[in-house]
Amino acid sequence: MDRNQLAAALIQAIAWPAVALIAVLLLRGHLSRIIDLVRAVRFRGLEFELEHEVASLRQEVRAAPPSSSSSEPYPPKLPQALISLAAISPRSTILEAWKEVQHALTSAASPQGIAVPPGLQIDYLGIARQLNERGFFSDASVPSLLPRMQRLVTALTSDPEKSIPAGIALEVADISLQIAAIIRASSGAAEQLAAADPAGVRKVGA
Repeated sequence: MDRNQLAAALIQAIAWPAVALIAVLLLRGHLSRIIDLVRAVRFRGLEFELEHEVASLRQEVRAAPPSSSSSEPYPPKLPQALISLAAISPRSTILEAWKEVQHALTSAASPQGIAVPPGLQIDYLGIARQLNERGFFSDASVPSLLPRMQRLVTALTSDPEKSIPAGIALEVADISLQIAAIIRASSGAAEQLAAADPAGVRKVGA
């Protein structure tokens, strides 16, 4: 291969990569806008799905009010601390409200003879299933709401980099507080029933 053929081969080898590089450099502004548009469309689609699920859960929770014997105001008001937190960290707002549900479940477990293992790895849905088997819940729809809520909370909070609208965070927090109030009301009803029926002949939800 002479010098001319070698030069031609080299030019042919680098021609397309060079053209591609120049095209990327020239069009990088347009590509950036296209990528941003794709991300925005995906986020809006996800936000729409989240809003739809939140609206469905809110409707079902409102249809399952706590026991009439509960002295706790219902629906509970969102604490100002959570409202303020949502403007700073929507993710923390969701997690703080969800802790109320977890605490309500673990508080209800012991009086019903359900062991709660120490540590952080607590199966809250397992506790809910056992409570339901004991006829604990005053409304049968509550146990089916809990897995959906846990999936929603996990989807929203598992990625610290994910942007969460403050409005959605407050909606989810509000639903969590309502579920926690229903669980606490069921605990109160269970205690009243136990006092009236110490032999345990009747179930809580009977």
